[in-house]
Amino acid sequence: MAAERIHYFDWLRAAAVLGVVVYHALGPFTDGWWINNAERSELLTSAMLFFETFGLGLLFLLAGASVRFARRTRSAGELLRERAARLLIPFAVGALLFTPPMMYLAAVHDGSTSASFAVYLTEWPAWMARWALDIGFSPKVFEVGFHLWFLGWLFAFSALGLPIFALLRSARGRSFVDGLARAAAGRAPPCFSPCRSRCPRCSSSPSPRRSASGGPSPGTAPSFWSATCFTPTSASWRPFGTTFGLPWWLGARPSPA
Repeated sequence: MAAERIHYFDWLRAAAVLGVVVYHALGPFTDGWWINNAERSELLTSAMLFFETFGLGLLFLLAGASVRFARRTRSAGELLRERAARLLIPFAVGALLFTPPMMYLAAVHDGSTSASFAVYLTEWPAWMARWALDIGFSPKVFEVGFHLWFLGWLFAFSALGLPIFALLRSARGRSFVDGLARAAAGRAPPCFSPCRSRCPRCSSSPSPRRSASGGPSPGTAPSFWSATCFTPTSASWRPFGTTFGLPWWLGARPSPA
């Protein structure tokens, strides 16, 4: 029997996706995007920072809730195959088709390459393969998808989280979460901000959003996000992983009598 759709949740997801479109459309008019307009807006830069801190967290929260809802009518294997078809395959195809021209345009814009796209394209596969091997087992490897890193992270969270989510649905998992809630009562939460450099609890000085040369070219360090407030690296794996799993934690805690 199919589960009844939650329409307000669908609207939240639609609004979040629209926010992603607006975010990337505003990028050229803010400080430090990969390709910048001559005139830039501090107001839009502040709006971008708001999305990076709040909007991304909302996206991962909605994604985690979506997986939890889907788990009600699908087995773990069915859900993992569905996630692979919806996330992993588009990520791989997009990384192959869209990442090279996006990186090339960024490199041309910041002056880090003067080669033709054909020459750039011949060097790109070997350069990215060496870089991925140097990265190893790290969330940074999904930077190979450039703007599509989000799809890779969602699949990784789904695959790694399913065994944990299964445990949380058990009686032992519910008891464990309830014990954590009692232990954490009255304690200040840790800082899970993905922008720790801007958090007053973690740093006294802000850092620039992006470097002036955000588009790398073969032969240079692949630092797409090195000077950003938000960086899709191990530092942000924790807050977004926690946000993704939050619907499962809340569902596992027994309701008060």
